[in-house]
Amino acid sequence: IGFSISLSGSGAGAGTEQYRAYEVWREWVNSNGGIYVEEYGKKLPVEFVYYDDASEPARAKSLYEKLILEDKVDLLLAPWGTFIHLAIVPVIEKYKIPVVGNTAGVELSKINELQTKYEFFTYPTPETTAMAYVLLLENIGVKRIAILYAQTDFTVANAKWNKKFIEDRKFADVVVYEGYPLGSTDLKGLLLKVKEANPDAVIVHSYPADAILVTSQMKELDINPNLFVLGVGGQTLAFDQKFDNKTKEGIVVLNTWHPDLHPEAAELYNLYLKKYGHNPPSHAIGLAWVSCITLQKAIEKAGTLDPVKIRDVLATETFQTPFGEVKFENQVNVKG
Repeated sequence: IGFSISLSGSGAGAGTEQYRAYEVWREWVNSNGGIYVEEYGKKLPVEFVYYDDASEPARAKSLYEKLILEDKVDLLLAPWGTFIHLAIVPVIEKYKIPVVGNTAGVELSKINELQTKYEFFTYPTPETTAMAYVLLLENIGVKRIAILYAQTDFTVANAKWNKKFIEDRKFADVVVYEGYPLGSTDLKGLLLKVKEANPDAVIVHSYPADAILVTSQMKELDINPNLFVLGVGGQTLAFDQKFDNKTKEGIVVLNTWHPDLHPEAAELYNLYLKKYGHNPPSHAIGLAWVSCITLQKAIEKAGTLDPVKIRDVLATETFQTPFGEVKFENQVNVKG
């Protein structure tokens, strides 16, 4: 099974955790003899072929083609991040190999535009995650909100839907709404605008590196809203190790699972901790396992390594996982 993953670049904090979760799943599967494939009448152990895509979509696209044409992998796992998931769509469509996505939230309109038959999305759409933010803000009585976002597909979409839902529900004013380039190294100018606007809440639709940057510079500029919400990055080990508990107190981060809420996933999480040591139960870990287990069950149901037949199973069947049911309709998980 092949994949590229962000072990360096802007997504390294979460990409490394996703890679490690893949390794834990592989070892877990192999400790049970592998994946049973009826066509061969036995369980087959899982081996990985992978490369660091440096968080660069174009590099990932070429690496997936290399995995298929040169490394001759049987199947594929997903890269890290929405913008890299989107970059590999032309490759997997061309060679007809399915990918069960994980760390990718894509708008329904974008999925329809892609017309993909081979990429499946387990993560909620931005419309769904944006509403979760808005309900939190509304329920605690926030009145003035600043929304910042990295300029990538996922974060732009989340910010857009945040703003729309807040304006539709008319419970608060959006006093700052601005994006910044992914990879920025100084956001003080933008943050001074936030400080001047004096919002009750600051939402930052972030990635790992800028989550750390924004938090550091907000602390330096003494910006301390009643509610500070981070997107991707705040739940990673890199973030946890960067800041003391006083700084982290009161920061809310986006996540999709927790071993206390998903007891069946605790086995994998404990294996992760045994192998790699302390790590917050970040979104990248749980989402990686959802995608791996879904692919594993699709292989078992298809009874073959034929990627087209596995794709057909993914498109029609319902899969039981430690994180709940997975059922794809129009390439999107409608259960999770």
